Amino acid sequence: HLPAVFPEVHDEVTVALSDALRFQGEEWKEIHFLGWAIPVIARASNRVFVGLPLCRNGDYLKVMIETAVSCIDTAKTINGYPEFMRPLVGRLLSKTGERKEKIVEFLKDVVDDRLKLAPEDRPDDYVSWLLNNAPPEEQNVGDIALRVIGTNFAAIHTSSMNITQAIYWLLARPEYIAPLREEIEEVTSKMGWTKNAIGSMPKLESFMKECMRMTPLGPQTMNRKVLKPFTFSNGVSVPVGATVGIHLYATHQDPKIYPEPESFNGFRFVETEKEGASDENFAVTKSRTSMYASSPTYLPFSYGRHACPGRFFAAMELKLLFAMLVNNYDMKWPEAVSNGRDGYRPADVWSFGGLSPDPTARILIRERKA
Repeated sequence: HLPAVFPEVHDEVTVALSDALRFQGEEWKEIHFLGWAIPVIARASNRVFVGLPLCRNGDYLKVMIETAVSCIDTAKTINGYPEFMRPLVGRLLSKTGERKEKIVEFLKDVVDDRLKLAPEDRPDDYVSWLLNNAPPEEQNVGDIALRVIGTNFAAIHTSSMNITQAIYWLLARPEYIAPLREEIEEVTSKMGWTKNAIGSMPKLESFMKECMRMTPLGPQTMNRKVLKPFTFSNGVSVPVGATVGIHLYATHQDPKIYPEPESFNGFRFVETEKEGASDENFAVTKSRTSMYASSPTYLPFSYGRHACPGRFFAAMELKLLFAMLVNNYDMKWPEAVSNGRDGYRPADVWSFGGLSPDPTARILIRERKA
């Protein structure tokens, strides 16, 4: 579905950026980037999830964002209590049921309109895909709403943090701006703003991938609770009830896998085109692996059978938004924030086993001069 929905995502990102910034002349505008990015990501994602006009409905976006973001905060609070108290605390703190009712009201007309159409005549969006594949007893607004909520939770929270980390790294390493812009302009001048174009930017792909290597969403992944006695091939046994996981952060910082792993190298994953290769592809470099590829040594989207199923859409959306920001806008740290320090980057926030960009960090942004 990605090539078919790319024009919708591109259109929504374009409109969302215009609505969210609203420049007057050549002014610099100061924004808290993470808080600014969340509704932009929500709009772009919901253009594919629920379509127009609902994806631009401010009240719908507000409740969907609150549901996605507060879920993490509420879970952190609940987990701070003794286990026997968590069910009671959860019922007192969680507003999920109330928010679900609001979302059902927003989606009712969307789902009813889809159900009046034959499957082949429905719009090419997530709600239609759900209805086309749901058993008859689940083809109702309640069941569809639960899935839309779950998908928004996965999309909004993670993608907003990843685009924020990428911008923080870019402003901390401004020497990457010029080569990234050169690549974006070269590719889009020949291919336009298309999915194929976004997939033909190896420097941008590598930069985004390095950001996710350096600042993943947490230190571990693939967490599993042991349900029966188990012994690994090296003889290590884990008891029932224990939780095991893969140390993502240590893997990404392993010098045997990544030379100088503690250093940010935005073009780490770019290789030069071999001599004698066809010049049909004008890009002089290519990415060894895409940012959504999962492997035992690169784990932002997990690995194996349970790797993130939405990583292909997330990667497309993130690369598009990042490319448009780099190509169309100038960005920098406020002088009062950086104090003129080269390489300044706000400290990441470690909390309850997660790694997040500083939500209070501000940047300056303006439209780029032609």
